[in-house]
Amino acid sequence: MRLTNVAACAAVLLAAGAASAAEIVSKPIDTDALVRRPSAVAANLASSAIKLAGNAAAATADNNKYVSLTNFLLGKRTTVVAPTQPNGLPAPGMYPSTRYRSYNTPVAPTTMQWRR
Repeated sequence: MRLTNVAACAAVLLAAGAASAAEIVSKPIDTDALVRRPSAVAANLASSAIKLAGNAAAATADNNKYVSLTNFLLGKRTTVVAPTQPNGLPAPGMYPSTRYRSYNTPVAPTTMQWRR
């Protein structure tokens, strides 16, 4: 009797497994059905609007005297890029010795001499 119960259980399990395998159908989820992508025109319009708003806010903050004073007091400094020549060497005007006038540079006369 025991063998019959095992055989019956096995038969039920096989039948249930075959029936359930036939019912399961794998369908991929369509992600494009629920998502609408913006057009290029809408994307460009949104980016230009964001850029315009950002530039306006930055200009307002830069022109604000309180912000300028705070930046001055807190040490915000603008960096000055050292001028260079096309070959990468520093520009000659960066050195004070090139700004000194030569001792033999002629000077224009301040008065005229009269000849008699």
